[in-house]
Amino acid sequence: MDSHQCVMTLESFRFPSSQLRIILGSKEDINVEDTNLESFSYMGHTAEDCTYEGVYQFSCVRIIFNFQRNVGFFVLQVSPKNRVQLPSLCSTY
Repeated sequence: MDSHQCVMTLESFRFPSSQLRIILGSKEDINVEDTNLESFSYMGHTAEDCTYEGVYQFSCVRIIFNFQRNVGFFVLQVSPKNRVQLPSLCSTY
């Protein structure tokens, strides 16, 4: 099935990196608990440094959460017309 990514970005545009530095120690520092999503399964996450470097340098951390759609819920969310046709096709064979 298809997969989705949810991006969470933590950044500061008020204070440059010389005054405020956002640091993520390791991947294990991010705890995802109780991911009770009916139509998606949590597949993990990645973290990266996205520090902005222009005239000033601004600190930034980006965390990308990966989800994959559950097949069963996808079939149930198909339009009612297709749900009626599926049992009728099965009964003719």
